[in-house]
Amino acid sequence: MVVALAGMPGAGKSTLAAELAASLKLRMADLDEAIAVREGAAVAEIFRRHGERGFRDREVAELARLLAEIDGTPLVIALGGGTGVADPRSADLLRGRVKVVYLWCTPRHLVGALQEEEERSKRPLLATGDISERLEHLYAERHRAYLELADVVLGPDLPWDELRARALAELRAWLGMASDATGEAG
Repeated sequence: MVVALAGMPGAGKSTLAAELAASLKLRMADLDEAIAVREGAAVAEIFRRHGERGFRDREVAELARLLAEIDGTPLVIALGGGTGVADPRSADLLRGRVKVVYLWCTPRHLVGALQEEEERSKRPLLATGDISERLEHLYAERHRAYLELADVVLGPDLPWDELRARALAELRAWLGMASDATGEAG
């Protein structure tokens, strides 16, 4: 069983994947982080050197590697913001093999979290220009594709505690796990 968290940049995919994996004692992978480690460079640097197409080629290759290494142990993957929606090759890798959860966040919801220069600099497609306009543009390009890719949609704009609780419930159900009153796996 592989569960992948998809959504806009800043939706909380990496943070939520780490929390879900820790709560349910599952393995976790962050696709952007795995690409950066393999390339020896941050995602923004890969974009600068190779362009978006070069990055997407690396993203598809790394996703294929992660999925090829599945050994029957459940895995939670934090996808990059464009994984599954910016390149049809990554969508093809996910469909039918991975349970995809779309963390649906609107641009209005995301703009505050991504306003800081440090956060924007990590996200090459948001690094320049007006953050609100860039988010609106990406959302308009990607939202329908996220919906089509997703097995489950959480949102829009859920408070963090509710998002986490609903994601945990979905994972437990998929994995056939019971839960106790505290919300921990049983």
